[in-house]
Amino acid sequence: TETENKINEEQNLASGKVEIDGKWYKSIDDYIAGNPIPTVDDYGKFVEYGVDLNGDDDLANDWKVFYVDQEGRTFIIAADYVRGDEGGCAEVQTAIKNSNMTESTKSGYEDFCFSWSSLDVNEGDNQKVKYHCNDGHNSLNNSKAQCSYPDIFMGTGYYCSDHVGDDGKSGNPNSRCASSLMCTENWKPLVDESYGATYAIGGPTLEMWVASWNKKHGQEVDAENGITLHADGNENSADSEGYSIINSEGDRTNYYVLSDCLEGYNDPLYFPLDVNMSRKNYWLASPNAGGEYHVYSVWSNGYLWAQHFEANMYALRPLVCIETGVKIVTV
Repeated sequence: TETENKINEEQNLASGKVEIDGKWYKSIDDYIAGNPIPTVDDYGKFVEYGVDLNGDDDLANDWKVFYVDQEGRTFIIAADYVRGDEGGCAEVQTAIKNSNMTESTKSGYEDFCFSWSSLDVNEGDNQKVKYHCNDGHNSLNNSKAQCSYPDIFMGTGYYCSDHVGDDGKSGNPNSRCASSLMCTENWKPLVDESYGATYAIGGPTLEMWVASWNKKHGQEVDAENGITLHADGNENSADSEGYSIINSEGDRTNYYVLSDCLEGYNDPLYFPLDVNMSRKNYWLASPNAGGEYHVYSVWSNGYLWAQHFEANMYALRPLVCIETGVKIVTV
């Protein structure tokens, strides 16, 4: 641990970061602005950010620190499930429309639960792919260009470019669904550059969700109830159907039960409570290896699992990447 800490300190200094009063900053300007680089102790804390998700004119109760990578980039996540109707913010409405997701019609689930009802949409003589990647995939031009998401969201394994055919739309549907959440152009309305934001996506990748969980609730933190997971995407080929999970014992599975880790299961960063004090299932931006129609989701009962992308309506929690430090809010 001491060696790892020293390595991190050397990397911080080499990248131009500064340490003042025990906190690291990406620049002197960040120190003056009071925007440190969060640590794992800050995971789950509210941050001030320029997109008011719940429309209450308060920019300090909508987003939480979710993950910090080795470069010092901070990833913030919607503290609660976002609404796609007029009760939510305009930026979210636009982003969901860009992704061509369908709002639930089920009583009690409308306005904040969504699915992909169809992968194709007809527009004149040109048939476009419903996931709407904005990079050439959506038209019949034999393009297999990679989607516009960057690797900074840890989506380095199996995604839509592995399964887009010459017709621009064939291949596994779950991969294309995940791509609608991963396409940064779709979610660009959530990027506020004045706060140092660069990219946004519709939900965490499985890899980043697991990396955040491991940092805060893995075995190195909670030896008794901790669960350390590994999202296996890089080893999956185009013949696979998505991601698997490997637990600390080396077992490979398409789902995992996290409710045994009581500290983690009761952590609203991973399992938030809505205004009715109930948990909801929400989508992750990763296809599941259990079947070509399955996308990963976080279940309210503590499961990391998946369901059919058409038959189920789940909530969304967008993610934003901030290159500078962030203003952490003390509640």
